[in-house]
Amino acid sequence: MTTDGDAGGPALVFTIAMNGYRWAWRSCLRSHRRYAARLGFDRACVDLPWTVTPAEAAWLKLRLLARALEDRRYAWLLFLDADAEVRPGCPDFRAVAVPGRDVYMAHGHSGRLNSGVIAVRRSDASRAFLRRILADCDGPVAPEDAAPYENGHVIKHGKADPVVGLLDRRWNNTVEPALGDHVRHFTGPMRAHGRVDRATAARWRRAAAVRERLAAVWTPPPPDGPLRERLDRLADAVAARYAVFG
Repeated sequence: MTTDGDAGGPALVFTIAMNGYRWAWRSCLRSHRRYAARLGFDRACVDLPWTVTPAEAAWLKLRLLARALEDRRYAWLLFLDADAEVRPGCPDFRAVAVPGRDVYMAHGHSGRLNSGVIAVRRSDASRAFLRRILADCDGPVAPEDAAPYENGHVIKHGKADPVVGLLDRRWNNTVEPALGDHVRHFTGPMRAHGRVDRATAARWRRAAAVRERLAAVWTPPPPDGPLRERLDRLADAVAARYAVFG
């Protein structure tokens, strides 16, 4: 196995905040920016294009991780969900490195891998791991691995793969409000402790009401083409807008 980064090397921190998430989770995104600036990492907040389904937006993180690894510009990548807050004093994520493990995730509130925080060290094994998941994006997931969007496939492929290292919950805290955490992820039991902007929340409620009325009289056409092809097109669109993926 070829590993291209140890506990150092150039790093990219990025998130995906499409379809209004950039405004809803502004405080979390500011924490990403402060963290990257403090440790000298490159950073990207992908909020365009807008016209994507929730499944495409969720799966896009894996396609962009794979693209950044293929580019070989960065030895390390850190993906953070838009509703994940990097806490003050969060250490350098590259310090999680252990021999033989190149993809790092923590267990979420379900006790299974949660893809809201993913640290990746560039290596042959990490590239192959992401390729396997993406190749299976339209494949079935067993009931014990089922989770929304891409997370079920991450659990399916990651739970027994030796390339995956398990992070301490402090790196993706979805459960314990009193925990001295590094990253606080406002999903599951922690959702009630999030700080969605009130004006944004009100706009979302109004938009949801409009969508419900529209759905009663019109059904949108299904997305064009298989998910894997759509992800490739989206990744190309993102690369045209964000130089770190170009």
